[in-house]
Amino acid sequence: MSINDGEDFVNTPTVRLFLGWEDLGDPEGMIDRVRVSNDGGFAPSKTQEITLKNADSIPWKLVKLGNERIPRQVYVKFHAAGGSWLKQTYSDDIVLDTVKPTIQSANLTAGGSTTTVSATRAVLKVRARDNRSGVKAMQTRVGPKKSRVMNFRKRVQVQQGAVRVRVRDGAGNWSRWRQAG
Repeated sequence: MSINDGEDFVNTPTVRLFLGWEDLGDPEGMIDRVRVSNDGGFAPSKTQEITLKNADSIPWKLVKLGNERIPRQVYVKFHAAGGSWLKQTYSDDIVLDTVKPTIQSANLTAGGSTTTVSATRAVLKVRARDNRSGVKAMQTRVGPKKSRVMNFRKRVQVQQGAVRVRVRDGAGNWSRWRQAG
């Protein structure tokens, strides 16, 4: 069983569970139902029994516990068609990160190298922070035009002008746009 096809972080409690059941002890290899729970003891109030109709992934909702950095665990038990519930419990975990990263500072300095100074380029220096999945990407905007999303760098060349920047963490949360000074 895999949550969101093996992702480490997610920014919403709604996920998809990908199931695989080869050689689970059923002689015919037929699994017709699963029990899914956010509780390892499969408490009835936290468990859902799902009839499998095809090999597609199934939707699931993780427990949202505020802004804690505790991985969310999902547990699955398989039912053999025409038989009983298999004893083995399978699980996977994922970090639910709903906290947006923050930009501590965004400053512009004259651009270009020391040999070729460009009047149209500047260097944007960005300090950003994320306390969960880390700052992974950034995007700049000069006037109304957005740049492409790029890997996060502390220094990046941009066009001169009213530069704004935002950053994205590993879970996909975007910070607010910040005006570079």
